[in-house]
Order: sequence, then structure tokens, then C-alpha cells
Amino acid sequence: MGSTLAEIKLTLTKNLSLPNGCAIAYGGAYKEQQQAFKELLTILVSTILLVFIVILFLFRKIKVALAIIDVAILGVAGSLLSLFITGIPLNVGSYTGIIMIVGIIGENAIFTYRQYQDSDAALTHLQKIEFAIAPPLRPN
Repeated sequence: MGSTLAEIKLTLTKNLSLPNGCAIAYGGAYKEQQQAFKELLTILVSTILLVFIVILFLFRKIKVALAIIDVAILGVAGSLLSLFITGIPLNVGSYTGIIMIVGIIGENAIFTYRQYQDSDAALTHLQKIEFAIAPPLRPN
């Protein structure tokens, strides 16, 4: 719908000159879609902030919370890049999936960092990282 409406707008701009005080308003499904996108963007930003707050309360380290949120934002960017590369338009379903990705990244980061913290103090930093990421990689 977005590309079709962009083409309509371009055609009307080229071929139609409106008198002063007149304007074209686009409504219907397009208007509803735009409203839904605005609301989903608000939800996405709220999700990122809430994940940040939860991580901050859990670990009480701003660097850890910022690092995890950076990873979540990279996940969002990767999702948008994947949609662009595959030519799939951003729609409500893909937007919902992107919001879910932020939660999944946050959840996995919490468990991984907790596992890192609970590892044996005698281990090196690299061994602690290997220990923290190993449980999710083990087959059930």
C-alpha cells in the first residue's frame, strides 16, 4: 500500500495543481496504517526503555544495561536490513516481530550475563564467557 500511495502522490504532484487553500488528504486504510505504525513505534521505544530499566534493576550496572540495549538496537537494525534486502515491506506483522526481537534479546542477555556472573571465580574472562554461552548451545 505504501509504494502504491507514494506513486499516486508523485503522479498527482506532477499532474495536478491545486488552487490556494486546497489540499489533498489521504484517508481510509492508508490513514489507519500510518496510525498503526506510529503506535507500534511508540511500543517499540517503550519496549527498549522497559528492557533497559529491567536490566538496570537486575544488575545495577549501567554499562551492562547499555551494552544489552545496544545489542537489542542492532537486532532491530538487522531486522530492518533483512526486510530491505528481501524486499519485504514493513507491515504490522514485521513490526510486531521486531518488537518481539527486543524482548528475546533482552531475555537471552539476562540469562547469559547471570550465567557469566555465577561462573567459577578461578576461570579466566574468556572461560567465563564460554561457560555463559555454552548452556544454550547444548542439545537437549
